Amino acid sequence: MNFVVHNMLIRVKKDWETLIKNSGIDDIYRSYEFFRICLNYRISSVSNIKKRNIISKFIVCFENGVPKCIAPLIFDNTPKKSIRLLGHGTNAGTLDFIYDANDKEYAAATYKYIRKKYPEYSLEFYFVPSLSPLCRMMERTEEFNNYDVYIETYESFFSSLSKSTRQNIRTSYNRLTKDGKEYQLKIYGCCEEGIESIIKEANMVYQRRRLVWEDSTVELSPKTIYKIYKRDVVYQTMRKLSSSKIVCLFIDGQLAAFFMGYEYDNQIRIPRLAIDDAYSRYSPGMILICEYLKQSPENFHFDLGRGDESYKSKLNGIVYKTYNLSNKHKV
Repeated sequence: MNFVVHNMLIRVKKDWETLIKNSGIDDIYRSYEFFRICLNYRISSVSNIKKRNIISKFIVCFENGVPKCIAPLIFDNTPKKSIRLLGHGTNAGTLDFIYDANDKEYAAATYKYIRKKYPEYSLEFYFVPSLSPLCRMMERTEEFNNYDVYIETYESFFSSLSKSTRQNIRTSYNRLTKDGKEYQLKIYGCCEEGIESIIKEANMVYQRRRLVWEDSTVELSPKTIYKIYKRDVVYQTMRKLSSSKIVCLFIDGQLAAFFMGYEYDNQIRIPRLAIDDAYSRYSPGMILICEYLKQSPENFHFDLGRGDESYKSKLNGIVYKTYNLSNKHKV
């Protein structure tokens, strides 16, 4: 077993693709293209440039010349010397090393190599899946629930919901009808016509919704909102990844709710969902999800990601864990 350290992502592209192919990894959050977008965001950040926090390293573990694990790392020197996983701070999904689930010992070995090679740095790995070997080797500092909804068929899924949840969904549809509201589901893919205007509109809904989540009355400036619209990693993936989907619910032609996700291998993984509170009477988030699931294939997984919002459990979401980790635990 030997290790090679690269300073540029492009240097590990071939090894990354070999590892993905050999291991059968099918996870958008571990794909080379997703990490490329995360890296571009990091190294072009003005604040990171000013703090000199733009260093990244990609450590490849080999066994007999075959790549077995890749650790995509970022090195921060301000305000303290920390090593984190590339994708940190983007709020986009789970983060981990790249390795075959059947060869977890290489991930463990890579972690030990990093500890030995960079003793002056603290390791802070966020949103790591509970099944990762890193969770056994590091101290768990914070725990998050993530929710995955399984749909055999829409009819069986709806029938499995609690009586009160089914009634609440029916009430939402009835209110739309009673109030004479027209609703429409639209799905936008990467590079489709109109994608930029949808991202811009969704960002406005999202930023207004954040004020509610954060119980804040301080609105972002138009300049900041525009900067987020142009640079945000999730929005960049919507522009560049072929699996990306923006699913929108319009009520009387206005965007009432949306989610952004990555659709592949009979599943979709959702890093962002928000509603316009002006339409809260109609529970637009639930209508959005139900209308999307009606047109989804059988045996479909709808991964709503982390966060304990009540609608996730009401939809019978199955919990899986992610953790924030530190290297305080000795191995």
